[in-house]
Amino acid sequence: MEGKASFVTDEAEIQTFFQLMVEKFPFAADMPKNPDNRIIKVEPTKAFFLDYNVEFGFRYEVDY
Repeated sequence: MEGKASFVTDEAEIQTFFQLMVEKFPFAADMPKNPDNRIIKVEPTKAFFLDYNVEFGFRYEVDY
Protein backbone atom coordinates (compact mmCIF):
# COMPACT_ATOMS: atom_id res chain seq x y z
CA MET A 1 0.00 0.00 0.00
CA GLU A 2 1.11 3.53 -0.72
CA GLY A 3 -0.45 6.56 0.87
CA LYS A 4 -0.14 9.97 2.45
CA ALA A 5 0.48 10.07 6.19
CA SER A 6 -0.60 13.00 8.34
CA PHE A 7 -1.05 13.85 12.00
CA VAL A 8 -4.65 13.95 13.24
CA THR A 9 -5.33 17.33 14.82
CA ASP A 10 -9.15 17.58 14.65
CA GLU A 11 -10.56 16.94 18.14
CA ALA A 12 -13.72 15.27 16.81
CA GLU A 13 -11.64 12.85 14.74
CA ILE A 14 -9.41 12.10 17.75
CA GLN A 15 -12.48 11.35 19.90
CA THR A 16 -13.87 9.04 17.21
CA PHE A 17 -10.52 7.25 17.07
CA PHE A 18 -10.46 6.66 20.84
CA GLN A 19 -14.09 5.49 20.88
CA LEU A 20 -13.31 2.92 18.18
CA MET A 21 -10.17 1.80 20.04
CA VAL A 22 -12.12 1.23 23.26
CA GLU A 23 -14.81 -0.72 21.38
CA LYS A 24 -12.19 -3.02 19.90
CA PHE A 25 -9.80 -3.08 22.88
CA PRO A 26 -11.82 -2.48 26.08
CA PHE A 27 -8.67 -2.45 28.25
CA ALA A 28 -7.65 0.78 26.47
CA ALA A 29 -10.28 2.64 28.52
CA ASP A 30 -8.20 2.00 31.66
CA MET A 31 -4.97 3.30 30.17
CA PRO A 32 -3.79 6.68 31.45
CA LYS A 33 -4.11 9.65 29.13
CA ASN A 34 -0.80 10.85 27.72
CA PRO A 35 -0.71 14.34 26.16
CA ASP A 36 2.43 13.40 24.24
CA ASN A 37 0.62 10.72 22.19
CA ARG A 38 0.18 11.49 18.50
CA ILE A 39 -2.24 9.86 16.09
CA ILE A 40 -1.16 9.37 12.50
CA LYS A 41 -3.59 8.42 9.76
CA VAL A 42 -2.65 7.06 6.36
CA GLU A 43 -4.89 7.85 3.42
CA PRO A 44 -4.22 5.27 0.70
CA THR A 45 -3.31 6.41 -2.79
CA LYS A 46 -2.45 2.99 -4.21
CA ALA A 47 -2.95 -0.61 -3.10
CA PHE A 48 -1.75 -3.94 -4.41
CA PHE A 49 -3.79 -7.13 -4.11
CA LEU A 50 -2.08 -10.47 -4.62
CA ASP A 51 -3.92 -13.18 -6.59
CA TYR A 52 -2.08 -16.48 -6.62
CA ASN A 53 -4.97 -18.09 -8.53
CA VAL A 54 -3.72 -16.27 -11.63
CA GLU A 55 -0.04 -17.05 -11.04
CA PHE A 56 2.57 -16.84 -8.32
CA GLY A 57 3.25 -13.20 -7.44
CA PHE A 58 0.46 -11.80 -9.65
CA ARG A 59 -0.99 -8.59 -8.27
CA TYR A 60 -3.68 -6.10 -9.09
CA GLU A 61 -2.86 -2.44 -8.69
CA VAL A 62 -5.64 -0.14 -7.52
CA ASP A 63 -5.35 3.65 -7.49
CA TYR A 64 -7.53 5.69 -5.12
